[in-house]
Amino acid sequence: MAGEQPLLPWVMEYASARGWQLQVAQTGERSSVLAWHEGQLMLGFWEGTALPTLAHAVIEAAFQSPPVLLAERHALLNGQSVGKAADPGRIICSCFSVGEDAIREAIVGGCDSVTALGATLRCGTNCGSCVPELKGLFQDNPEMSARTAFQGLSR
Repeated sequence: MAGEQPLLPWVMEYASARGWQLQVAQTGERSSVLAWHEGQLMLGFWEGTALPTLAHAVIEAAFQSPPVLLAERHALLNGQSVGKAADPGRIICSCFSVGEDAIREAIVGGCDSVTALGATLRCGTNCGSCVPELKGLFQDNPEMSARTAFQGLSR
C-alpha cells in the first residue's frame, strides 16, 4: 500500500465499495475516517503530517461496543473520548508543541533516533534546542538503549 499516492482516497474507496457509511474529517494537517456498517465500527483511519496522538484504548473499545451518541462518534473521529483531549505530557519541543508522552510512544513504536523522531513528529527539526533532551529520552528507555548499543556492535 505504501507509495507516492495519498492513502486516504484508497481507504475511502475501500470502505465505500463495501457499502459502509463514512464519517470523514479533514484539516490541513490531519485526516481521519470512520466506517460504519449497521451501527458497528468497521474501520478507523487516522493520518497526519505528524504522528497523531490517539486514545488507543478508546478506539479499541469502540470496535467492541460502538459509541451511540453523536458527540462520542465525533470524538472518536478525532481519536479521543468525549471531553478529553489527549494529554501530550510535558512539552519537550516548543516549536511544534510535541509532548513527552507522544515522543515516548513514538520510541516504543520504533523510532530509534532523534532523526527518526524528527521525521515522525517534527520535534528537533527547527531550532534544535530540544535535541539534547530527545537524546536523553533514549537513555531513559533501557530497552531502546540496549537495542541501540546492540546495533552499534553489529555494524
